[in-house]
Amino acid sequence: MTEIQNPVKTIAPIFPRFFAFIIDCLIVGVACLVMGKVLYPYFENSPFIFQCLGTLLCLFYFSAFNSSIGDGKTIGKILCKIRVKDFTGASISPTHALIRSSIFIIPFCFIGYLQSFAHPPLSLILIIAFFQSIVFACFYLAVFNGNSQQSLHDVLTRTQILRNTQSNMPHQAIWKVHYYILTLITMIIFSINVWHYVQNQNSTTHDLTSISDDIQNIQIENRYTFIGETESTNQVLILNISQPAYLDQVDTAETLIQRLQQDSNILAQYKINQVQFNFSYQFGLAKLSKATIYDYKKTATTTQLTHIGENTSVKLGF
Repeated sequence: MTEIQNPVKTIAPIFPRFFAFIIDCLIVGVACLVMGKVLYPYFENSPFIFQCLGTLLCLFYFSAFNSSIGDGKTIGKILCKIRVKDFTGASISPTHALIRSSIFIIPFCFIGYLQSFAHPPLSLILIIAFFQSIVFACFYLAVFNGNSQQSLHDVLTRTQILRNTQSNMPHQAIWKVHYYILTLITMIIFSINVWHYVQNQNSTTHDLTSISDDIQNIQIENRYTFIGETESTNQVLILNISQPAYLDQVDTAETLIQRLQQDSNILAQYKINQVQFNFSYQFGLAKLSKATIYDYKKTATTTQLTHIGENTSVKLGF
């Protein structure tokens, strides 16, 4: 009598995993939008803590659902009929899932936040490059690691992605060429970041952003206002800043504008009569942007800013 062998099914392909990730990002992103809006007033002057709380929210979602608590299935994985398991086919513990998620989620969430600094030191540039390399490696292996389709965080924590119809899969080693490719790409990522750092260091003497480490970039904008048939024109100096203090502390904002007056003639040259400060808060997978607008007047001895309005917006992304 011939024994019938059940065919071994391949590991979950990239497309279900890719769509599951998109669904999960949308779900977590919406949660970050809501929670960020609620928590923002309490952490308005603490953007780092604000971002840490958003990252913890993302970690909680992925760690809980990818562990035995959620049977290895986030909402996206449930819809795409895949799940996270260890090499024995068992669900992983919450601690195991937390370590697995942290490898990807922390770099993924913090890259945008770290890049918001106007003039980051070399140490921060290297951290950004390291995080970028991790995120790239995770996506690269998930797409091109055909043997097991384990991503980087799967490899490091000895987990796998299975279809719901699979009980287990034999462990397969990663093709060594992938390691060489990832090493090369990592070197390129670090080289590009260091090159940009060196270029910025060499050009800061001719850049208005060198006046203050808090200035990310400067723009000039003409704005037209119509009241009935009357038209008024405002020349607005727009400053994207890396510290939120300028949004609601007029004295701090005036000090920065005075430094601009002393070190450049941009205010007089463009006949600036309004100044707008922009600052963006990152909360996990959501971005909250706030702008404060001041009327600008210069006297013989002082700079005067008068608050005339502000607006806040939220969106998914970085």
